[in-house]
Amino acid sequence: MKNFCITAAAFVVLPALAGLLPSLRLVTIQLDIHLVFIAFLALGNPGIGGAVCAFAIGYLADLLTGLPTGLSLSTGMFTFVLARLLSPVAGEPSAPAFGVMTFVFAAAAGFFSLALGTVSPLTAGRGAGSVILSALALAPVAALLFVPLSAIERRFRKKDRMELRLR
Repeated sequence: MKNFCITAAAFVVLPALAGLLPSLRLVTIQLDIHLVFIAFLALGNPGIGGAVCAFAIGYLADLLTGLPTGLSLSTGMFTFVLARLLSPVAGEPSAPAFGVMTFVFAAAAGFFSLALGTVSPLTAGRGAGSVILSALALAPVAALLFVPLSAIERRFRKKDRMELRLR
């Protein structure tokens, strides 16, 4: 249920930002906000449930960004695997630590998408500088989104503890 609530939050936030950010014309770099939700899922939810939700969020990001279908999905799944590999080291991060980790995940996913661009022209016009700028801009957004996402997770954790006490 926790995975579903975090995915539902992504399904609300991503379309809202996809409609809002282009009209503001303040952001000139691509923010991969879906990676924040995927990284949060990966750090707290091992197993197939987190992977399925990460897949759904990546596919939604593909549909909303207008990029070739599969690019956001593949970078999202790459981020999920990378975050799962680093989750034993990360433990339970704070909001600033989650922002830094998301910067690392977003930079790695950006370079992964650039590597895909060498095979096919999916990422034309993106260079290493724009990948780093995009990842830097995503770090404070990740730290801000960490607060409501961790509140959702704490609520379900508390509910699970109460169910265990009743057994």
